Amino acid sequence: YRISKKSCFDCFIQCKMVHHIKAGSYKCTLAGGPEYEGLVALGSNLLIDDLEAIIHANQLCNEYGLDVISAGKVIGWVMECYERGLLTKEDTDGIEFRWGDSSLLAEIIQKIATRDGFGDLLAEGALRASKAIGRGTERYVIHVKGLEASAQDGRAHKSIGLAHAVNVRGADHLRGLCTYDELPWATKFAYERFGEEEAKKMVIDDRLDPKGKGYLTWVTENFYAVVDSIITCKYGAMWPMIYYFEDFAPLLGALTGVPEHGDPRELARIGERICVLRRCFNIREGLSRKDDTLPERMLKEPLPSGPAKGQVVELDLMLDEYYAHRGCDLRTGLPKRDKLEELGLLEVARELEKMDKLM
Repeated sequence: YRISKKSCFDCFIQCKMVHHIKAGSYKCTLAGGPEYEGLVALGSNLLIDDLEAIIHANQLCNEYGLDVISAGKVIGWVMECYERGLLTKEDTDGIEFRWGDSSLLAEIIQKIATRDGFGDLLAEGALRASKAIGRGTERYVIHVKGLEASAQDGRAHKSIGLAHAVNVRGADHLRGLCTYDELPWATKFAYERFGEEEAKKMVIDDRLDPKGKGYLTWVTENFYAVVDSIITCKYGAMWPMIYYFEDFAPLLGALTGVPEHGDPRELARIGERICVLRRCFNIREGLSRKDDTLPERMLKEPLPSGPAKGQVVELDLMLDEYYAHRGCDLRTGLPKRDKLEELGLLEVARELEKMDKLM
């Protein structure tokens, strides 16, 4: 189906796939994607292996402006609740939500986009929909802070479990996903990049070991914040941190003329300040350690098979380590005054102090 690849200006990676379905019910001239997350959310997540249906559904999401991850995960939530008898055809406009049924994809996506019937409820996302329905459907929503989770399972990749939990906008893999502890060649690269002492501190040799993942997530988040700020593509520059502060600093310093931008240590500090400021926004709005969590299934239901069989997420251990590096109180997750002062966030500290949300 793939006829070409496209890229942003002058990029050799060309990560956008362009597909063409020549005949059949999903016939189309050109369709962008799907990439990995789209294939999972609209495909294997739903036990659907019809590539043409997946390509078509992905294109519909693109045209309607829907996130493919959330769309696929909402549909998957409905399928599981339907299978368990928590939802019936009376709830779903007469549609049978069966695993592997690719014929319903286009119809449901259109219903969500146009807020038609049952789609009006699904357009609110799985968490809000489950709260509206009740009946125990809340248990089967895979989300963090209301955002449906990306394809990575924190039980099999402990650092991404932590990264999802502490992400200020929920289970978004683009804020803290690290591949050092997942890909063997990336692990080797990390030893070369950071040195043996630092790499061992991150415990990147074992993706199932919760130790070191708090530090690893802290490092990754700080770097991602800088990369996002200078509008650099994560595919081209980040995974698995092929470039780092030392590589960006001389370029950014020369470009902006700002001395601190040319200092890798100052860039790292800027990244940390961004992350802390984001967290302080959530703290101001009432979030705390209780919200830095994962679905109960990931915390209590061991994986039934595969290389990570029997694993759950040891979240509390990793949270303590992460908070220690992020400058937060271990019990509450609230920021500490000395960390905000260190980063020059004095006004933020004063505001949180007035609200009794500063340690």
